[in-house]
Amino acid sequence: MKIIYITHDGLTDHIGQSQILPYIVDTSLEHDFWVISVEKNINDVKMLRETFSHNKNIHWTPIRYPSSSIFGFFLESIKMIYTSVKIVINNKVDIIHCRCYPGIFIGVVVKILTFFVGTRLLFDIRDFWLDSRIDTRKNKFIYRFLKLFEKFIYRISDGYVILTENAKKHIQTKYGVSENGKKSITVIPCCADFEHFNPNRIKDSDKSDLRNKLNLNNNDFVLGYLGSLGPDYLINEMLDVFYIIKSLKNNSVFLMVTNTVEYARKKIQEDPRFTNDDFRIICSDRSMVPSYISLFNLSLVFIRPAFSKSGCSPTKVAELLSMNVPVLANEGVGDLNSLLSMPKNSSTVISLPIDEHEIKSFIEFIDRNSEKAFIRNNSKDLTLQNGARLYLRAYNSLYD
Repeated sequence: MKIIYITHDGLTDHIGQSQILPYIVDTSLEHDFWVISVEKNINDVKMLRETFSHNKNIHWTPIRYPSSSIFGFFLESIKMIYTSVKIVINNKVDIIHCRCYPGIFIGVVVKILTFFVGTRLLFDIRDFWLDSRIDTRKNKFIYRFLKLFEKFIYRISDGYVILTENAKKHIQTKYGVSENGKKSITVIPCCADFEHFNPNRIKDSDKSDLRNKLNLNNNDFVLGYLGSLGPDYLINEMLDVFYIIKSLKNNSVFLMVTNTVEYARKKIQEDPRFTNDDFRIICSDRSMVPSYISLFNLSLVFIRPAFSKSGCSPTKVAELLSMNVPVLANEGVGDLNSLLSMPKNSSTVISLPIDEHEIKSFIEFIDRNSEKAFIRNNSKDLTLQNGARLYLRAYNSLYD
């Protein structure tokens, strides 16, 4: 098949490197790809072009990231539409694969302009973007207008990729999408590179050096956090959990690996229960992230629950489980309630507000079950290879 992949996420960005490029490379073994992406760093684009030079099945057209003005965004959209239309017509493309809502806005226009080609439209839904905006802005007029357009998007799309079973149920009931009809729905959670996030690749000597660098003792209980921080990531609730753990284990340290270091420091300084010695806050490039994760005894994944989060699948969950790290998460986020369980992966989901007894019981469980190697083995459905296999199924289903 010939597939055009349209995304506003750059292939050179973190999301592009972890959640877009690996799938395209794997599935390009069977299909031809034309990729249209929006890129911020021209130097990174040049480096990535060299890696594509040996792959004849991937044709990449990067669009320079626009200015923040409305005119800049409009100009970028026109460029993406023009380039995509030309590719679809000249190559008689079979599938227009659109990632996220910004991508589908472009894809819908391209499908309409190239209707005579007969190309199928695949909507890759990463979250309920419009509802995530209204969760914070509450602009009812704009929301209603965009929801009407959203209905049109679901109607014109020929198939869907979605992150969670909960989200699948929603679009089936809300938009009447049925797998028994002509449209396909494929659930593909965010997966991880199990080769990159592999605890067996990290030497004991390297872990020891990293502990020394962070001033951690061998017997310290390291509570971990991976990823960005902000209002949606419930740092106050995470600090409450840490306070309970610290009451059980005086040797507890909270290690945060985040690109929002200043935000973390500010929130910690506002909490009188802690000192700076209780925390290690690190900004790391992707190559070192597995090494930091290898120090975690337990990791938190807290996200503000909202309707829009029912379609959310945090990539960090797959990365943590692949490193044999138990996860403590909160309810109301995607399929985490069914994904995380103590028998399967020594992980659990708790309700909010924080219940001290619930936290203490889980920590006792962690202490009793020190063997963690089975966590990775029980999470093989979250490998990139499995994700690529499911994308191939989604492509094929459009022509079944």
